Amino acid sequence: KGEAELDPVIDNIRSWIDALSVAHVASIDNEDQGAIAVGELMATLMKPYTDAGRKLSVNGDVVTLQHSMLTPFSMVFHELATNAVKYGGRQTDKGDVTLTWALVEGDDHQEALPHAANDDHDMLIVHWNERMPTEQILKGEIVQGFGGRLIAGSIRQMGGVMTQSWSA
Repeated sequence: KGEAELDPVIDNIRSWIDALSVAHVASIDNEDQGAIAVGELMATLMKPYTDAGRKLSVNGDVVTLQHSMLTPFSMVFHELATNAVKYGGRQTDKGDVTLTWALVEGDDHQEALPHAANDDHDMLIVHWNERMPTEQILKGEIVQGFGGRLIAGSIRQMGGVMTQSWSA
């Protein structure tokens, strides 16, 4: 159809390529270490989304991420940040986003995440929390589009699980 209908698709593709580029540069900078610090990666990924008028808090344990997880991890948080700007806690200066993570030792993660696999591996638990004005909270059915499927697939690719909840 018309070119105007393609603009959002083209913008999304450019956005994903940018996220991959950021992840790639971060991996090159840490290639000799075999892993990248989650805090460093998050700071790099979230940099385009930080501005004076909107709140974005990023904080977590000192944890490293294997290079094999870099691309799916980056895509997840790029997509969440993009959606927060378009529809959520970063859409207005009255909302905010808080991103935290913690490494939970194998024996303790069943308590922290009961539906996770029952094994003794350490688990990285990440919380993405958006707060927005009441009038901005979604009403009705939440539809999962391509971005939601990308997030879910990327998390599965890393062997992770995802839970979502909304409250007013």
